[in-house]
Amino acid sequence: MSTRALVRALGAVALTAVAVGLASSVARSAEPDGVETLLASGDPVKRIEGLDALEKAGKGEGREKQALKALVDADWGVAIRAAKALAVLGSPASIDALVKVAMEGEIAWLRRAATASAKVIDAEAAAGKALYAISVAKDAPVKVRALEAAASWVNATHLKRIRPLVKDRDAVVEAAAVVTMGALARDPTVQEDVFEVISKSLSARNDKARFLAYAAALDVLGSLDLPIARELLASEVAVMDGDDDYTGSRVARYLAAIPPDARSAALGAAWPKAKDTTAIRRMARLAGRIKAPTSRALLEALLTHKEDRVRSEAAAALGTLGDATAATALGIAIDDKGPFARIEAWRALGTLEDPKAFRARIDRIKAEPSDDVRVQCVAALFDRNDPEAIPALATLFDDKSWRVSSAALVAAGALGIDDDMNLFMPFIEHKDWRVRAAAFEALGRLRCVPAFPKLIIGLSDKDPVVRGVCHANLQILSNHRIGGDPKAWTKWFDEHGGGLVLIKQSRKKDKKVEMEKGTSDDGRYAHDAYGYGRKKGVEILQKARILVVTGAWDHVELVLDHLRIPATTIRAQELKKAGLNPNQVVLVNCEGNVDSDSGARLQWFVNVGGYLMSTDWAVTKTIHNCFPGHVAQFPGSSTGNDVVVIEETTPGNAFTRGVFEDAPALQWWLEIQAFPLLVTWPERVDVIVDSRQMKQRYGASPLAVSFRYGLGKVVHSVSHFYLQEEAFAKVTKPRERMIFAADHLGLNIESIRRLSDAGKFEGGLNDETMKEIAPDYSMFRIIVNFVGEKSRWVEGL
Repeated sequence: MSTRALVRALGAVALTAVAVGLASSVARSAEPDGVETLLASGDPVKRIEGLDALEKAGKGEGREKQALKALVDADWGVAIRAAKALAVLGSPASIDALVKVAMEGEIAWLRRAATASAKVIDAEAAAGKALYAISVAKDAPVKVRALEAAASWVNATHLKRIRPLVKDRDAVVEAAAVVTMGALARDPTVQEDVFEVISKSLSARNDKARFLAYAAALDVLGSLDLPIARELLASEVAVMDGDDDYTGSRVARYLAAIPPDARSAALGAAWPKAKDTTAIRRMARLAGRIKAPTSRALLEALLTHKEDRVRSEAAAALGTLGDATAATALGIAIDDKGPFARIEAWRALGTLEDPKAFRARIDRIKAEPSDDVRVQCVAALFDRNDPEAIPALATLFDDKSWRVSSAALVAAGALGIDDDMNLFMPFIEHKDWRVRAAAFEALGRLRCVPAFPKLIIGLSDKDPVVRGVCHANLQILSNHRIGGDPKAWTKWFDEHGGGLVLIKQSRKKDKKVEMEKGTSDDGRYAHDAYGYGRKKGVEILQKARILVVTGAWDHVELVLDHLRIPATTIRAQELKKAGLNPNQVVLVNCEGNVDSDSGARLQWFVNVGGYLMSTDWAVTKTIHNCFPGHVAQFPGSSTGNDVVVIEETTPGNAFTRGVFEDAPALQWWLEIQAFPLLVTWPERVDVIVDSRQMKQRYGASPLAVSFRYGLGKVVHSVSHFYLQEEAFAKVTKPRERMIFAADHLGLNIESIRRLSDAGKFEGGLNDETMKEIAPDYSMFRIIVNFVGEKSRWVEGL
């Protein structure tokens, strides 16, 4: 349906005609001083100031007309401010204009502002106009936008007009209708009818083609403060098929926000409906996430379940639950016959049990047959940030597994000071390069001057990783960028070593220092809540130590080059010769074709605390080979050249902080034949970005995941680092590119205005445009968060 036809159908007066002669109809003496000058300014910021003054002055026919005129301003910031002002200045005469903008406004922020103001003025009239527009519309996008607006306006009298739309053949229209139908549940007189419709949408839980409507039904239930809605939500986790976590994470988010007793009631009603092993695991995960008062008893009972993965899920959930009284049951579970259950029991105990009691268990971990379990114990001791754990860690330095011994060495180094240096000396000549490199890294982490001569000796080691570790630590300790020549470092130390003073920041007790660092007591990888900004993000990366592994299909190095961010760039095959060190962050481009020798280097790197991030095909070429068992390519599915709306799985996650704030519908581009993800170890893997569109089109919702491996962390994304030009394939005109940037890239109005004034939307995504867009792009922000967390840890050690 065309815009002109829609306006005719609504019976609205053309807004341009409304604007004719408005200024002359307003008595100058009735307006705040200078407001007309501000509103007529060529500067949009000044026009916004004028609207601020109008709203502050209060209602008046002339002021309403002035705001209506500004509602069609070419600058979106001005139009949004006008829409908000009309909530104060507007009368029923403004409804036609607001409804039109609510359905046809170019960007989501503008449509939402108009919708909110129309609700304040006359929701009934606005709903009637929107529903009529839907009834005569032929195009799905018109119906969807009208339904999105109507969801804020409708009431029980509109039930019969909305209900048929839930059966629309278009999946997007169907989903929008479910949301609008759910808005009616605010009225008790039609709740029964609404729940009948919502239940039918829930029955599509295993119909991939209708997943958008199913997800919309979850959103509706989550918005309702009703016992039946909560029980339906919890029951979905019990009765759905498979182990895709989209449903579980959304249900957990909604239930965690309600009172504790209500959580317990919902969980208790749904628990008996979980019949098979997968369903029971999902329910255990939910119980830990929502922290219902009854959760501990339910989870402890599962510690005796016949299936190892049920027991492991229960142990992991007890750790998430955070109830220290579960330590007794978990103390029994560390002797479980299944390795998965033992791993999670040790991890949970590490967070719940008294530090002294946990350290006393070291003799039991030394007898543990699984390397993975022993590494988990090391990680738990490390996360406590407790120097008294050093003797316990020292008993594992000569562990038969390189993973355990190397993790124990670097963990003890992070906790220790110069008095502990002799503990590490026997291992700097170890025959295994992985243990040797870890011992030198431990010396660097002590942050002590006596370590300098030993690190200089390590520069001559035959192994490149050992040399790289020593070189990086010498640079960190000296705050000087000198090459890897031992003679140069010996000369520097001879000249400056006598006056060198090093301070172990993490061992300082001064509260003022702790506040200045922005640290918390949430573990070794705790991060501060810095505010995201373009300049701040670039500065974080410029100071970091970044190693880029090139790939055939992704090019993060181009983004870094555009912003003058230093990084070492190598081919995957050169990793075996690279001087990796765990103070770095490694970014692996798609396709990430890492051979076995290079893979062993990356595995060591993350095990001792390095951070690695990869994209797309690297899930099979790097992640699966180096860190097996966590995630895999989703079977039987690869993507087209596509763009999908992304969602934040768990708000507040460290790596997605600042990414989704006030962004209407962020989108990520998918390369043709991109690999969707299957999470194979949900106890260990966090989905940080997902997508209901991804689930509907390809069968798997995860788009980005993170997990801990040893002392380090891994993030993998289906989408690429690089903002490819294909993301703009359907938006070739400057105004369309501006709309795409506002709704789907996360750029704010100020940035878009600046880019437009500079002509950056006129051409394709050339280097100049990339320099401007990259710092605001959602994937770039995730990289900043990822690199920033590691960098702050190194700086604060």
